[in-house]
Amino acid sequence: MALTDYEKYIRTDELLGLQKSVEQLTCHDELQFQVVHQAHELYMKLIEHELRFSCELLGQDSLAR
Repeated sequence: MALTDYEKYIRTDELLGLQKSVEQLTCHDELQFQVVHQAHELYMKLIEHELRFSCELLGQDSLAR
């Protein structure tokens, strides 16, 4: 089945492949642990991106009204 534009853009196959398979899990909660912490890492990347952008704007001579 062909991938949707969304699946191509988000790269869902690659993203979902980052977690261990069910057979590789050492306990029931391990998948939840991986997903939560991977999501936290993505949020931290977004926060860093926004902070750098904010610092760049603050360094400009003029501010938007």
